[in-house]
Amino acid sequence: MGIIHRDLKPENIFLCKQMGLDDYPKVLDFGLAKVTEQQMRPGSVNLTQEGMVFGTPEFMSPEQAQGQTLEATSDIYSLATILYEALTGKLPFEARSPMEYIQKHVVEPPVPLSDRVPGLRFPKGLDDAIARALAKNPKDRYQSAIEFAAALRPFAGASGVAVEGIFQMTPAPPSVATAMGGAVPVRVTKGPSVALLATVAVVCLIVGVVLAVAVMKVLGK
Repeated sequence: MGIIHRDLKPENIFLCKQMGLDDYPKVLDFGLAKVTEQQMRPGSVNLTQEGMVFGTPEFMSPEQAQGQTLEATSDIYSLATILYEALTGKLPFEARSPMEYIQKHVVEPPVPLSDRVPGLRFPKGLDDAIARALAKNPKDRYQSAIEFAAALRPFAGASGVAVEGIFQMTPAPPSVATAMGGAVPVRVTKGPSVALLATVAVVCLIVGVVLAVAVMKVLGK
């Protein structure tokens, strides 16, 4: 819908009970959200300019850290950083200051997921999915939330079992289902921590799309 959050971080994702889910993720704080120029209404004023840097250094995409024009791939980078930290307890880089985090996002490759914590290993496909979402070049990342969600789906169950094998689909209200193109959120059964985190990430991506639709409807009024 042409809306970029620009400040995705753990503090802006709340888990609550909603739509039959015990851990329903809500994306909050759209204070830095930006409507891309392609989606702006005629006569609208662009309040931010290229070259201005906003956001939280630990979770910024390389292009955001450099004040470049942002696309949806910037939020995907930030979400991948959040998931990386949720899985390992650490960020993809070792840094001691906000400016050092910004520099490392721009020039330093992230530590591979399975190399971040001694003795902690993940399926290679999950390593690859996170690495692609953290690519320096936006064109090398997943180009949509749905594409990133699809890459995470195989890891949402024990031992890499496909998500359909362990989830029970929960019908969504017609308005929400329509907004998500017929997609519906899922009820998570008990499983390993990797499965829960991957599932929360997938649902979070879907919720972000729903919130974007809602915001655009409000702006349209």
